[in-house]
Amino acid sequence: MSKYTPVLPLRTDPTGNIRVDIVSDTMGLIVQYKYETKSGIVDDYIYFSNIANFSFRKLKYLSEFPSETYDCVCESSADNEVLPGAVKRFLCFFSEHGLLEVLAESVEPLDKPPPTLTEIFEKLVGNDLI
Repeated sequence: MSKYTPVLPLRTDPTGNIRVDIVSDTMGLIVQYKYETKSGIVDDYIYFSNIANFSFRKLKYLSEFPSETYDCVCESSADNEVLPGAVKRFLCFFSEHGLLEVLAESVEPLDKPPPTLTEIFEKLVGNDLI
């Protein structure tokens, strides 16, 4: 039997998210999600560190999840599940989009957008791009 513990609520509109984008490299996973407020469209970001695996399933509704787990990152634990090292199973159901499942060490919100590849490259080699 699985247990779901909310660890990070998402700031969303009650009508759901407008868009969800996922970007991964060998160490982490960044999720950008957009939602609408009275003052316009807002971008928020979540970062999963030291990922072992992730998957996304396009679903509009999940009957096996309690409603309080929607639009929230939850840590999932099964009675007989064994995960390597410090890895934990995180689940996040984005209303109207789907289920993101991530095996990672931790999850945290990002206060600002992550740097672009160009910004990282310029920082490494300077502004003198040839």
